[in-house]
Amino acid sequence: MMKRLIFILFSCLIYLNSMGQDKPKLIHAEFVYGNEELNQLASLLQTFPDEYGRFESPIMEINVPVQFIISNFGLIENVKVKGSVIVEYQFDSRKWSKTYYEKYFSGLAIYICKYSEGLWIPAEKDGTPCYDTIVYNMNFKWKKLKGYQLKSTQLNFFLDIWESALEESPESIFFHAIGSKPKKYDDSESLGVMYYNFALQKLNEKKYYIAERIFKLAYLKNPTNDCLFNLAISQLNLGWTNDACLNLNKLSLVGDVEASNLIKKYCTN
Repeated sequence: MMKRLIFILFSCLIYLNSMGQDKPKLIHAEFVYGNEELNQLASLLQTFPDEYGRFESPIMEINVPVQFIISNFGLIENVKVKGSVIVEYQFDSRKWSKTYYEKYFSGLAIYICKYSEGLWIPAEKDGTPCYDTIVYNMNFKWKKLKGYQLKSTQLNFFLDIWESALEESPESIFFHAIGSKPKKYDDSESLGVMYYNFALQKLNEKKYYIAERIFKLAYLKNPTNDCLFNLAISQLNLGWTNDACLNLNKLSLVGDVEASNLIKKYCTN
């Protein structure tokens, strides 16, 4: 009888152990290079309503909780605001209502989430890509900049602050400072330069997926040969040789020697 009881208990332990082993292992979806890179991307793309002329805003900070799905192919689906939008003011005088700010920044948060498509590593269940739900609190902060200049309506401070903005002082962190730009300057040449500087840093950090994406955005705003060349370099590092060679060919046609040398190395059969 005792032997039989021991056998039954042993069988139960084996069964329970096998159940634990059979449970599917889930690895959640992740933003490429980590969540801090997503925070930096959000700061790069944020704009504030233009209310008081030169870089003045009653808004100090906005928090927008968003939820979306990452498909098994890394596509983004069903983006929505999930919860209350929190608005913090730095002074009482303001042009728009709280509802306006909530709607404005909710739309901006959804846009940034959609823009990040292609920069996500899909979730995996037992080694097979699967769908996953992401909940993310998107934070927008206003930072008043010092020492900027306006020349011919161009935001040249995007150029001027680059060196000092890389210091470790919290008040000069580039990724927060660049958020303080009115929306009306969204298509400016200087905005393209700002994107270029951001992408160049990511290229130097070997974060090629983000560098490639932002070099493209920078080129749309300010199409320079340097931007196109570094876009091609990012694509070469990602193994996207066809795209890189197309861009290098454009540069070679205007006499770029470095581009011609890379074509000989990477773009000839």
